[in-house]
Amino acid sequence: MSNLANFLKQMGTDSALRENYVADPDGTMQSAGLTQEEMDAVKAGDKDKIRELTGSNGDGFDLVGFHWFMKPDE
Repeated sequence: MSNLANFLKQMGTDSALRENYVADPDGTMQSAGLTQEEMDAVKAGDKDKIRELTGSNGDGFDLVGFHWFMKPDE
């Protein structure tokens, strides 16, 4: 599984990671090993690009609920 997919899954279960992301999105994603392309896709909320980068075709990896942390100030 890609670093991005692992990061997104952890965001759903790890409250400390979510708090870190809200405080410092770029630093948190860098610490998770995300590439600049992956970070840009997350920050843009580009679900199609995220699916492409994670290799998701709808089987198993679910982006439902993903939107809540993409833009923490909204």
